[in-house]
Amino acid sequence: MKVIQKLVDRGLVSITLFLIGAGYWYFFYFRGASAIAHADWVKEQVYLDTIRTSIETLRIPWAWASAFYHSVTLFMANPETVLTPDVFLLPFFSNNHFFYVHHLIFYGIGFWMVRRIAKEWQLTLPAYLLLYLLFNFNGYISSHMSEGHYQFVGYYLIPGVLYFLYKSNLDSAICRSDMIAGLLLGVLFANGSFHLAIWLSIFIGFLFVFDKRVRFKLILVLVVGYALGACRIVPALLYFPSISSKGLQSGYTDISLLLDSLTQLRGPGFGAATLLGWWEYSLYVGFTGLFLLIFGLGLFCRTALKDKRCNQQWAIALALMFLLSLGNTWGILATLQLPFGSIERTSSRFIVIPFLVCVMVATCAISNYLKRVDSRQLFIFFYILLGFIAIDLFYQLLNWSVAASELPSGGTKPIPKIEIVENVSLQYKYIVSLAWVFSGLAFVASCLYLKSLSTKQKK
Repeated sequence: MKVIQKLVDRGLVSITLFLIGAGYWYFFYFRGASAIAHADWVKEQVYLDTIRTSIETLRIPWAWASAFYHSVTLFMANPETVLTPDVFLLPFFSNNHFFYVHHLIFYGIGFWMVRRIAKEWQLTLPAYLLLYLLFNFNGYISSHMSEGHYQFVGYYLIPGVLYFLYKSNLDSAICRSDMIAGLLLGVLFANGSFHLAIWLSIFIGFLFVFDKRVRFKLILVLVVGYALGACRIVPALLYFPSISSKGLQSGYTDISLLLDSLTQLRGPGFGAATLLGWWEYSLYVGFTGLFLLIFGLGLFCRTALKDKRCNQQWAIALALMFLLSLGNTWGILATLQLPFGSIERTSSRFIVIPFLVCVMVATCAISNYLKRVDSRQLFIFFYILLGFIAIDLFYQLLNWSVAASELPSGGTKPIPKIEIVENVSLQYKYIVSLAWVFSGLAFVASCLYLKSLSTKQKK
């Protein structure tokens, strides 16, 4: 155990884990020499081709010559395209390799955040490994990525937003955590992770309703995030075609479906008996992973009830997010014509926020338990369980790699070549340009304010 602790202290364990994750996702993308041109990957290929052409020809991609996706021709009004600074690497990479590089950048941010959380909470090594496995390789992220939901790489920022919201909750005054949470929300908009930003906004809205003490701070988080995301939000509101709230897909229809999503190793071909493909339900952690989650949550609940330290506002907000992911609750609310309400057509996705909080809470409780017991045999037992989880998640990779999902999704499809056109209305150009200028100024102002807050905290 002392040898392992020395390796942890030197950072060798974290480096090894990062490289394992990088290898996992390389295998995910390139096992079987996949063309990565099926399901939603086709539109992602077209998006990247458009951005690459724009960079190489120094032309702003105002619009396409013909409609391609959602009957949209106004490219700059599409809120789901990746427009983070690393797109300037596109002239040097093929689309397939850029998919991996961009994914690796966000995976690295998420890995750093998980490591920071583990360090601050002083997690034991088994608990840290459990958090690492369940966060990075669960069925939610693997299955969505497999189907070409590329904006879901923003998933790796969710723990960061939740972590800084939690840190903010501990301080009644405006602090760095508020600004960082807002900045991360802005990055989600820049990445085209529009859905994820909306889910987090709904969660923040629930906290706003139930936690009077931090309402102003929560408003600041949203103001910063939406100011940074104005360049994506304003054009989408004005020019992206509205989506009917009719026919919204349901969330988890019963408890057995929810349990299956956590424990059943199913691939992209499964789903004929359900309303949606299995990627819209999968949270796969395996039976061993579920056992440890239940065990950890049980430990947490016992301690929280005993010490009366449970954050009721967070518990209520998470419970409401969970309820939104069940049945047709969101479909009914979407008929109220809320802004972007109908764009969330698959309410089962809301579950990712309570799911990740449960993972973090359970691993923290397990860590505290291992510290109290301090038994060598118990540590070995947990390492064996972690081995079982790793095996389960590896088999999931075989089921959900890009190559494995091609045939069930109908095989590879041709990637259309769509020309960029600049013959669009001046009003559209002005509005998009002003939105980008506003977001740029908001970014500068946010960074300066964050710096001033950092200076005050140091004093």
